Amino acid sequence: MIFARMLLATIVALLSGSALAIHTIANGSQITVTTIITTSENISAFQCWTFSAPFLLGPAPFLALNLGDFDNLTYRVFPPHSSTGVHNAPRHQLILVQSGIVMITLPDGSDDPVYAQPGPSGLILALDVEGQGHTTSQPSDEEGLVLELPFRNGVIPPHKVINETGACRGQESFL
Repeated sequence: MIFARMLLATIVALLSGSALAIHTIANGSQITVTTIITTSENISAFQCWTFSAPFLLGPAPFLALNLGDFDNLTYRVFPPHSSTGVHNAPRHQLILVQSGIVMITLPDGSDDPVYAQPGPSGLILALDVEGQGHTTSQPSDEEGLVLELPFRNGVIPPHKVINETGACRGQESFL
């Protein structure tokens, strides 16, 4: 129950980000999210996905979206100007940026960096558990605070790939 309350508070914080002021979330809306995948060539790549499940009317006045079942919750702090080096996602997980700017790059330079910060761009799916990997860094002068939520048994919620060859690049939002 405590985990459910923490997750709800996190989702509310995401939805209240200033970048959402231009978006209207309505019944039937969907989340669009940049996803890090491993290709058939065993390299990491960015794609743009939308979860198949829409926001539904919950107890008034709330809208609700089930993002899946999670095993755990890790609260990670990135020091200013830090980098993880090249690594794979330890498991299929949803990443939620709470503060700071998180920059994700691919080691082969095949795509521009993805910048994630609180608001619509702060939700990332990290699914590249094998292969080439990616780098995560905190390029700003402030700490980066990130929540990592691994999907239970690695089960990724139903989704649709919107762009197979790149990140959402400004499409991260509530459609």
